Amino acid sequence: MARTVPVRIRDAAVPCHQFTVSRPGIRPATYPFAVQWELAPEPLAAGASLDDLTKAGGKAWPLCDPAGHPLAAVRFALSGNRLGIALVIRDRVMRENAEMPWDGSCAELFFAAAAQAPVTQLFLLPATPRGPARILRARPGGRDDVTAAVPVKTWLVDGGYGAALFLPVPWLLGPDAGAGLKALLAEVGVTTAPEPGPFTRGRLFGNYDAHLVGSQGFARLILG
Repeated sequence: MARTVPVRIRDAAVPCHQFTVSRPGIRPATYPFAVQWELAPEPLAAGASLDDLTKAGGKAWPLCDPAGHPLAAVRFALSGNRLGIALVIRDRVMRENAEMPWDGSCAELFFAAAAQAPVTQLFLLPATPRGPARILRARPGGRDDVTAAVPVKTWLVDGGYGAALFLPVPWLLGPDAGAGLKALLAEVGVTTAPEPGPFTRGRLFGNYDAHLVGSQGFARLILG
């Protein structure tokens, strides 16, 4: 049976390798344990803009590949009932794939209201010469473009790109689950090419199979 180990990381950075607690292809019956991180997003004023989010301080958590090589840095913020996420991703290729977003440059965002609740999966596709930044929401059998509902922007940085978005929690989890929620479970992943060549994947908290196994090992984000 999986063993849950609560770990608070509110006040100190955690070395990259400590986030890598599972490997691709491992199923729940063989997971050695599930680590439950707990984070407090950086508080922002209600109505904060994407510029406010990108300029805010707060901890930047390292997102790595299974070997522990850093692929991205992730920050969380909270503005009213909106969860803010800012990322800086190493990507020398910048080639998105709207038909199969997991096979191109993207960030994957997973959320659940509780351990046994359904998981919401979003894809963030960066702006490229082929089109603007987009947000896709997974559903059985496909994905919906929900960019109009999600304030998002991406920009180029040396060796990759930055991204920022606000996610209204009731929209993210549904009004019944999102209303008055004090915490939610989250995982963040990226597909990227940190050097010219093939794509690689990483997860912030180690769950490479969230689309199959649910929220095991997700972090708990404190909302209030």
